[in-house]
This record gives sequence, C-alpha cells and structure tokens, in this order.
Amino acid sequence: MWSRGKETRGIYYLPPLFHQPRPRVLNLEDGDVSDSGLERISKTKSLQSLNLSKCCRITDISALSSLPTPEELNISRSVIIKGGWEALGKLTRLRVTIISLSDVANEGIRLLSGCKYLRNLELYCCKDVSNIEAINNINSLEELKVGMLPRIRILALRHVELSFFSLSSLGENKSLVKLTIERSKELCDIKLISNIATLKELKVAYSDRLLNDVGDLRKLSWLNVLRLRYFKVGNSCFESVCTMRSLKSLNLASSWKLTDISHISNLTALEELNLSGCCPITSGWEALSELPRLRVLNLESASVTTRYDGYYISRCKSLVTLNLESCYMTDASYIANIKTLEELHIGRCKELRWGFSPLFTLPRLRILNLICSFITDEDLREIQPPHTIEELNLSYCEELNDITPLGRIKSINNLHFSQIHDVRRFREGFRSLLELPCLSWVDLNNVCGWSDVYVELRKKRVHIR
Repeated sequence: MWSRGKETRGIYYLPPLFHQPRPRVLNLEDGDVSDSGLERISKTKSLQSLNLSKCCRITDISALSSLPTPEELNISRSVIIKGGWEALGKLTRLRVTIISLSDVANEGIRLLSGCKYLRNLELYCCKDVSNIEAINNINSLEELKVGMLPRIRILALRHVELSFFSLSSLGENKSLVKLTIERSKELCDIKLISNIATLKELKVAYSDRLLNDVGDLRKLSWLNVLRLRYFKVGNSCFESVCTMRSLKSLNLASSWKLTDISHISNLTALEELNLSGCCPITSGWEALSELPRLRVLNLESASVTTRYDGYYISRCKSLVTLNLESCYMTDASYIANIKTLEELHIGRCKELRWGFSPLFTLPRLRILNLICSFITDEDLREIQPPHTIEELNLSYCEELNDITPLGRIKSINNLHFSQIHDVRRFREGFRSLLELPCLSWVDLNNVCGWSDVYVELRKKRVHIR
C-alpha cells in the first residue's frame, strides 16, 4: 500500500510510482499534488484505489483517463478542479466514486453513466449540479449518497439504495420540487422525506418496507402530486393520506390492503385519482361524488359493479377521463349520465352486456375504447347522429360482424379493428369506412374481407395497419 508522499517545506514529492512493483492503493488525501503530479500517477498501470481528497492544487483530472485499472476514486473536497471531467467516463472499471464538495457539473454526472460497474456513488454539496437523471442509467448502482445539491429541482432515483443520512440530507435542499424513488429496499421511514418543505410532487414505488405512517407527509403544504404505487396501503394509512388537503393528484395503484375509500371526500382539491388494481375496495364509492374538481378517474381492474359503485361514479359531474377496463360492470348506461366525459375506457369487462349505445350520445366524448367488449351489431344500429367521437377501439369484439352503422359517425379519425389470427369477424360494412371524411388511420390487423376498399382508402391517404 502507498500512502502520502514525502513532505519537504509543505511540498509533497511523489516517489516514481511507475517504477515500483505494482502499487494498488494510493492515499494522497490533503496532499499538495499538482496536475503534473497527477500525470505521473496516471502512468501507474496497477493502481486500483486512488484518494485525491482535499488536493487543492489539482485543476484538471484529464490524466486519470490513462489509468486502466482503478476501481475506487475519491476526489471530494478538491474544489478547484475545473477541467477533465470527461475522464470519469473512461474509467469503466470504477466501483466506488466519491465526488462530494467538488465543482463537478451536470456533464460530469452524465459521463459517469458510462461506468457500468459502479456500485457506490457519493455526491454531496455540489453547487453546480442541477440534474442527476443520468444516474438511473447505471444499472449496477447499489448505494447512492446524495444531498445538499442547492440547484437541483427534479430528482429521480430508480433501482438504487439510499442511506439514512443521504435521505435526511435531502430535507436541507431548498429547491427540490419533484422527487421520484423506485425500488429502494432500504427506504423504511418516509418521515425523512417530509422535511423537504419545497416538495410539490412525490412518487415512491415498490418500497414495501415503509414503516412510518405516511401521514407525516401532511407537513408538505405544497404537495400537489402523490404517487405511492405497489405499497401495502391499508385503510388507516389511506385515512392519513386523505389529510393532505393540498393534493390534486393521487395514485395508489395496486394497493392490495385498501378496502374502504370513504375518507377520499376530504380531498376537495383532488383532480386526478388512480385506484387501478385495487381489487379489495368494496365500500366508500359514494365519496367519489363529493369531489367537485375530479377530472380523471382510473379504476381499471378494480371491483367496480353496476348496481352500487357505477351509480355513484355516474354522479361525478366533472369527469373528463374515466377508465373502467376489466371491471365487473354489467350495464354501461349509467356512464351516459356523465355529460362532461371526453375519454372513456370500458373494454375487457367480461360481464358487461348492456348499455353500449347510450355511450355514443355523450356530447363531448372524443375517445371511446371498447376493446374485448361484447358490443353487438344491434348496439351499433341504435347509434344516431350527431357524434363527437374521434377515436374508436372495437378490437377483439367477438359479437360484432357488421360495421355499416359506423358510417354515421363522421367525426371519426382513428379506428381500431384488430382481431385474433384466423378469427373472421367484421364480414360486412367495410365500404362505410369510405363515408368517413376525417378518417386518417385504421387498424385492420388480422381482419378479412376489406380488400375491395383497400385501394380507395389508400387514395384518401388513410394509413392502414
């Protein structure tokens, strides 16, 4: 092991390292190493660990790119390094990198993403760093220590582990607005995040070890967006979430312990709600009708039924987008009472048999997705103009054979008719496609019997998939 060089009158003299028998570790912390000294170090072909912390005479680290074997590098507190950050991208064998309290900027962080074996990265108090998104490209990263980055506003950390100190130090950041943490197994105390007073958007996913009540987040008075996906959110936890009255968007997708959503009525500012995959919910649906600003509602794969749940959903008078795919609805006619709807997804409902034609009467509806539904020829024949639908998905609709009535929906722009291979549907009505003046795109994958209109559709510059 090599430690510091020999000191004479404040100046460190390095031994001729490249003449020594394969040195592997060199600690020059607080040494008076200059750029020329670093060039001499770079000729050492066996060096695996290099500590240049507090080396206040190094201004350029370009020479590091000549080191073929370094696995550990510490250049923290070397605040006068101004150039040569591109060398980091050439040290492909790095496993540990410490660059805290340095003048590294966004470009230096981006170049680090080329280190495919990097496991540990420490990044504190780097005043010129405002974007570290490139770190997410380092798939090998296991531990990230990050904090006190005064310019950073958006931070997304995926598949990395955060130490306690790193997470708590984020609370000292005065500019962080958006924070995303995904698949962090060590995240067990969300209280630490509640100290980030400037936070407006928080997204956390796949962190099952969450221990403390998320109610601590109500201290974040500016928090507008909260996403806690794939969490074990139960009723008591949900009640705490519903004390955050500043929330405008809430995503609790795949919360397998949530059974009652009654407390959602407290979030009167809520505009977007995602409860997709929350199958255990059986009560509290009436609270949805008490949300005056709710515009987007996603209940895909939730236990929504017609008689009870569908009725209260139909009383949400401000909804613009509604997703009820793969639910337990039997009758869709209730949905026709939501006159503000512009986008509706109600396909893949295996028990849905009635109420399709009323959906076409919605005065603002632009997108209607009925994929894998049981809509019939009779339902289409009941369609009467006028219509506003621009995109219609009738893919994999087994009961549909004649699409002639679609010629009445003059507003259609995009049509989806894709079918399972060798299943012959839509035998009639293809010429009605020529009656649609706005049609620009149509999906006829695995559909038979439309070859006679192919040339004419092409002449109209309709893109055919």
